[in-house]
Amino acid sequence: TPANIQVGKVKSISSTSNNLNREVFIEPTTDFSEIYSVLLVEE
Repeated sequence: TPANIQVGKVKSISSTSNNLNREVFIEPTTDFSEIYSVLLVEE
């Protein structure tokens, strides 16, 4: 699996009602027709 591929620019981040998860909205910068899943890992 390729690493370090930019998939979009973060537009907003919000916490969910239980504060266990966050919703991240991005503006796509790539063609998602061939991407099946994306895992974001914070460093």
